[in-house]
Amino acid sequence: MLPPWEVLALNWGHVDFTAHPIRTEQAVQRVYNEDHHYTENVGECKTPASVRTNFMPALVEEKLLKWREYLLQQKNGGVLVAPDAPLFPSTRTWKRRTYSGFRNSYRHFLERNGLPTEDMNLHRFRHTFATLALQNGVDIKTLSGILGHYSSGFTLDTYTHITDKM
Repeated sequence: MLPPWEVLALNWGHVDFTAHPIRTEQAVQRVYNEDHHYTENVGECKTPASVRTNFMPALVEEKLLKWREYLLQQKNGGVLVAPDAPLFPSTRTWKRRTYSGFRNSYRHFLERNGLPTEDMNLHRFRHTFATLALQNGVDIKTLSGILGHYSSGFTLDTYTHITDKM
C-alpha cells in the first residue's frame, strides 16, 4: 500500500484582505487503499509546524482580487468564493484541484510565460526564499519559525552551504 501524502489546502477563508495575512491551517491528505486507488480528504495539518501565517505582498493581493472577480463572474460565483471554497479550483470542474492537476496547471503557466519547466518546482522557491533571507541578515531562529521547521538546528543543517559562505 502506498503511504499517504499531504499538501496544504488554501481556501478563501484563509485570506484576509484587511490585515493582509494568508493562513495555512488545513491540508489535503491523499490516502491510498490496497488497490492503489485513493481518496482525498481536507483536514488538519499533520504537525503544528505546518500551520502558519504569512504576510501577503501587495502584488499577491492584487492578483488574488482579480482572480476573485473572475470567479464571481462565473455561474455560482458566490459559492466559488465562499470561505470554505478552494482558493484555486479547477476551471473545468470548479472543485479543489488534485495535486497532479495543480502541477499540470503550474507547468502550463511556466510554458505560457516563457519560463523553463525543468527544475522549476514550487519547493525550489521555498529554498530561494530561505537563501535570500539568510543572505539579507534574517537570523536562523526567525527563519526556522517562518519555514515551520521543528528546530533551528534543522534549518541550519539544511542551509549549511549558505551559512558556511557567510
